[in-house]
Formats: sequence, C-alpha cells, structure tokens
Amino acid sequence: MKLNYFKAAEEEISSLNDLKRSLEVLRKRQNRIIAEGAPHLPVAIDYSKPYTNAAYVNNTLNELLELSETERAISATERKIQEIELILDMLSEEQRKVLTMFYIQKLPAETIAEELSYEAVKSVYNIRNRAVAAYVLIAYGAYSQQL
Repeated sequence: MKLNYFKAAEEEISSLNDLKRSLEVLRKRQNRIIAEGAPHLPVAIDYSKPYTNAAYVNNTLNELLELSETERAISATERKIQEIELILDMLSEEQRKVLTMFYIQKLPAETIAEELSYEAVKSVYNIRNRAVAAYVLIAYGAYSQQL
C-alpha cells in the first residue's frame, strides 16, 4: 500500500490545534496524577503490622505507570507540534499564511483570497497545492517524490 504523502501532510497540518488541545489535557492529567499520588498523612499507624498493604503498593505502581505514560505522551505531542511548526516556518510567508488559514483556521478559500487580496479563488488553491508539496518534501524527503 502506497502512502499518500499529500493527504498525510494535509492531515498533519490540520491536526495542529487538536495536538495543542491534547497537550493541555495531558498536562492537566499529569498534575492530577501528581496531586492524587502525593503522600498523605496517615490517619493512624498500626505498629502491629510490620508490612505494607499490597493494595497500597499496587496503587502506587499503577500511579507511577500512569504518570510515566502521560509524560511520554506529553513529550511525543510536544515533539510533533514543534516538528509541524518548524516545517511551516521553513515555507515562504505566502505559503505559510495560506496553509495556516486553510488548514489550521479552517477558513474557506473565498475568505482567504479576499484577506490576502488575490483576484481569483483559484490562486488560493494553486498556492495551497504548491505549499503542501513543499511541506511534503521537507517532512518526508526525496522518498516522497519517487512514489
């Protein structure tokens, strides 16, 4: 099965706002896990039991695992956001504006043409197509051009 790099690039650019919202949620989850897993003052210590409750140990391990997975997700999401933004920054200003307005702000081509003072809506589609092609080349390299 051949990867459609153009479609993949469109989906990647379109996902930027969702990734940023996801990062917000992940950070809130991380803070909740840390707050809930923080040591609490014991209500009463039973010195007759020389051991720790197994359920307490399992809960602690589960919280550590959840925290670790959340931190890994935060890191991966931050890297993906940075990658998309870096590639967009490598494009020409005109290409970046069109892609941002079209895929991130979700504006119709007519509005983009009007705001950027293009005479024809077709110009927006032409610039968008060239910009996505440039994005593909930067993001996926020469291999994407061979397929």
